Amino acid sequence: MLLGLDGNSSSNLLERAIKTSMQQDQALWQKFKGSKSFADLAADIVTNERLEQ
Repeated sequence: MLLGLDGNSSSNLLERAIKTSMQQDQALWQKFKGSKSFADLAADIVTNERLEQ
């Protein structure tokens, strides 16, 4: 199957793909930061419990 696109359509498709990719990267980064923060908080709780004993 052969498909042709004009320059404007291909530019719009490329721009949309890049924006979608950037949004996914930002969401993954936020998820990573959230999980890291949770791990840091859990480590701090363990440390504080050890100090209190």
